[in-house]
Amino acid sequence: MNQDDSNSEYWRSLLRGQSCLSFGLTKNAAVTADQITYYPSYSTVELKIESVSLPSRLPAPGKHMVQNALAVAVAA
Repeated sequence: MNQDDSNSEYWRSLLRGQSCLSFGLTKNAAVTADQITYYPSYSTVELKIESVSLPSRLPAPGKHMVQNALAVAVAA
């Protein structure tokens, strides 16, 4: 679930106790990122998956690409 979505708490309430992994740029997400740097043709980030940190280079620039990478990481 995208923790950056303003409706995420509503969607979580519909799960009725089922577990769900979250992702987003907020620190309370299970999968998040920091040390984000945007370049003209790529972005670098440190993916945080629970207690694991993974330095990553994304082949496309922009915040939306970082958010896409977080969604992929939580789905993997």
